[in-house]
Amino acid sequence: MTTLHRPAHKVLFVGAHPDDIEIGAGGTVARLIDSGWDVWFCILTTEDDPKKAQKRKIEAVQSAQVLGVDPSQIIFLDFPDKNLQCNGHSIEKFRMALKERAFDPDIVFTHGYESENHNDHRAAHAITRGTFRKKILLIYPVVNSLVASSFLPKLFIDISSGYKRKLMALEKHESQSQHGRIRIEELTKLAKRCSSGLDIAEAFEILIQEGSDDQIGLLYGLNDCPFHKFWHSLIDTRILNIIHGLSVQREKRLWYWPGDKDREGVTLLSRAFQSMWYGPTPIDDYAPGTAFLESSLLKNDILLSGGAVSNLITRTYFNHFKGMRYIIGYSMPDYTDIHIRDLSSSKKIYAQYEDLPRHNRTVTKDVGILTVMKNPLDETKQLIGCMGIHGFGTLACHKVLSSRILLKELMELIDVPLIYKGYQILIDYNVRNEKVTFRKKNLHKM
Repeated sequence: MTTLHRPAHKVLFVGAHPDDIEIGAGGTVARLIDSGWDVWFCILTTEDDPKKAQKRKIEAVQSAQVLGVDPSQIIFLDFPDKNLQCNGHSIEKFRMALKERAFDPDIVFTHGYESENHNDHRAAHAITRGTFRKKILLIYPVVNSLVASSFLPKLFIDISSGYKRKLMALEKHESQSQHGRIRIEELTKLAKRCSSGLDIAEAFEILIQEGSDDQIGLLYGLNDCPFHKFWHSLIDTRILNIIHGLSVQREKRLWYWPGDKDREGVTLLSRAFQSMWYGPTPIDDYAPGTAFLESSLLKNDILLSGGAVSNLITRTYFNHFKGMRYIIGYSMPDYTDIHIRDLSSSKKIYAQYEDLPRHNRTVTKDVGILTVMKNPLDETKQLIGCMGIHGFGTLACHKVLSSRILLKELMELIDVPLIYKGYQILIDYNVRNEKVTFRKKNLHKM
C-alpha cells in the first residue's frame, strides 16, 4: 500500500451529523492522520434535546480521538438537526468559525447532493460548496441515505490499514447503534464494492471548482486506484496520442472473426478514461499514414495499437528500436506466417486456431505484446505498445490498460514510474471466455 507523504497539507471533513464522517470516510481519516496530515472535523447540526445533544457531542469527540483527531480540531456549528438550511447565515457562520481558528484547508470532504436522499446531507453539501468556492470537494457516501445509481466515484483510497479503527470509532456512537443507524454489514459491502482493484477502499466523487486547478496534484497523491497510479505516473496531465492499425485486406477471405479488435480496444481504453479520469479524456486518436506522425507524434506520449502487419509506425519504427525482445513478424506476400518473434532466442510464438466450415479458420487463443517504455526519440515521454499476433492479442493489451484489477497485477510485475528503459510482457487471450493471462516468465526488462 502506498503511503501518503503529504505532511504539510490540511484537510477538513464536513458532516451534517456527528457520525456521518466516520460512516463515509472514517478509514480515510485514519489513513491521513497516520500520514501526517492536519485533519479537522466540522459537524454542522445538533439535537434539539440538550441531553441528547451533549451525549452525541461526547460520542463525536471520542470517535474522532479513536481515529487520531485532536478534540481541539473539531468544530461544532450547532445548526438545528433535521432542518439544516443553506443560506447566507449558515455560510457566514461557517466562514467565521474557520477564520477564528485561522484554518484554511487544502481539500474538503463533504456530503453529496445528487447521490443523497437526506435533506440535511444535501444542505450540508450546499453549505460546504458555498463556503469553499475555490476548493476541490471530495464527496463521500453515507450508506444509510445513498442514492447508489447517482454515486460516481473517481477517487479511491485504500483503507486496509485503518478499517479496524473506523469500526472502533463507530462503536463510540452508542446512541446511534441502538437505533440501527450504524450498519456495519452494509458499510463493509460498500467498502468492498468500491474497492476498485484494492482490498478494501473508500470511494469519493470529485468536484473541481473554478480556481482550484492548482490543487489537482493532491488528488493523484491521494488516489490509490491502480488505473490512476499507472496512467498518472506515465503521462501525468499530458495528452496520450494513440496511433492505431488498419485492417489488412487479403484477396481471399480465409479468416473469420467479428469486428475490428484494434478499434474495439482503443474504444475500451477511451471509455475507461472517460469514466475515471479527472477532466477531459487525455486521448488523441490518429490513423496510420497521417503525414506528421513521424515528425511529431514520435516525440510525444504515444500508444501504438496493432502489430507490424496493421500498423505502419510499428512496422517502420518499433520493430527496429534497440532493446526490443518481442516483435510481431510475418512473411510476404499476403502477410502470412504471422507470429511473435523472440529476438533473444529466434523462437516463434503462434496463436491457436480452429477450422470452420466453408474453408474458414478462426482464432481461439491469441498472444499480445504489451510494451511500456520510454520513448526512444524523447525519453521524457512514454511509448506504449499494444500488439497482438492478431487483433485479439491487441485487444488483450487494451483490456489490461483499461482494467483496474489487471493494472494492479501488472504493477506488481513492473515499476511505474519507469526505473528501467522499459518492459515487455506477453499476454495470452482466450477468445472463447475472453480471459486475459500474463506470461510472467516472459517479462523482459530493457
